Amino acid sequence: MIQVLVARGGLEIKHLLDKKGINRVLVLITHHHTDHIYALTTLKPSEVYLPRGEELLVTSKSFRVFLDYGLDLTAIDKTAGSTIAPGIELNNFLSVKEGEEVCGFKAIDLKGHSPGQLGYSLNNELLYVGDALFGDKVLSRVKIPYLNDYSDYVNSLYRLMELYSRVEYKYVIMGHGPLVNSKSDLAKLIDLNIRYLEDVEKHVVASLKEPRTLDQLTSIIIQRLGIEESPISYLLTNTSLRAVVNHLAQSRRINVYVEKRTIIP
Repeated sequence: MIQVLVARGGLEIKHLLDKKGINRVLVLITHHHTDHIYALTTLKPSEVYLPRGEELLVTSKSFRVFLDYGLDLTAIDKTAGSTIAPGIELNNFLSVKEGEEVCGFKAIDLKGHSPGQLGYSLNNELLYVGDALFGDKVLSRVKIPYLNDYSDYVNSLYRLMELYSRVEYKYVIMGHGPLVNSKSDLAKLIDLNIRYLEDVEKHVVASLKEPRTLDQLTSIIIQRLGIEESPISYLLTNTSLRAVVNHLAQSRRINVYVEKRTIIP
């Protein structure tokens, strides 16, 4: 029997598959982040489908850590290493891009949270969006939706609404949030995600009345928004703020320059 999964779980998924006698597993990956690929270390799937352009971010831990955090977390927190998926050797992976289908699942470009993130739709019934959208409880906890590219992230949010306006999917499933089954609920969540981003923009601009380094800006925003003060939170916030600063600079709302080998927004 072939079972198609979007990887996010762990040992519990393998136990469920074993219980049901499923011995051939095909896995669809939405993006390369640890909480969406760690299950590969235990599932040992027959085939793995990865977003085109993110293959190396799955197979190489060092590339993944550099892009997502900027440095090796164990350098500042010796316990952090256990939270990061190792480089995963895959001899059976295939790349997927926008519009291609895998066993009925159609790939949809939802980049922004990561460089090549994909969503998957099934028979106009199910739309799995990965981390293109976050639930209200997650947003209230992290304060800043993690993003790699600000414009791509926002465009993917609007694309979700456009997709749902054409096809009223029975369920919209996100990696971190509630199951959505109505257009109004989806619209509310999309609006909430955008408002959180706009709020971060306002705080960034207000914090740059005088020149700051990106590290200084990160510390200020963490304090302003009441973000958990931990090594991982700091690095994730720093990465997201880099995307926000880049967006503000491209729209000419702030200037970025180098002084004494330091990048200053």
